[in-house]
Amino acid sequence: MGAVNVWEVESSTEFEAARGRSPQARLTARHRELAVGTGILPADPLYRFCDLAWFPRFLGEGERRHVTLYQVRGLEGMTDGMYAAAAPDAAIKVILQRWFNEAA
Repeated sequence: MGAVNVWEVESSTEFEAARGRSPQARLTARHRELAVGTGILPADPLYRFCDLAWFPRFLGEGERRHVTLYQVRGLEGMTDGMYAAAAPDAAIKVILQRWFNEAA
């Protein structure tokens, strides 16, 4: 059986990141004992950012953007990893940071 954690991630500017501001990431839902992600995950195709050893952070200029991420583990037909409903637009720079938590 698999699991899906849903995260709301806020972007920051490059200036804020250089000054040590960590973009906000908030766990909003945990779904356990799943065979498939139907009803939880958005419709295909999902955009895969990385495997579970990493967590994506977002840098951009202008107003803050919020991205919903899906941390998927052990679902049939899906590779474990971090997913979003769509790829980020060209104005957003994605930085992968090492993930040290056990999220299952």
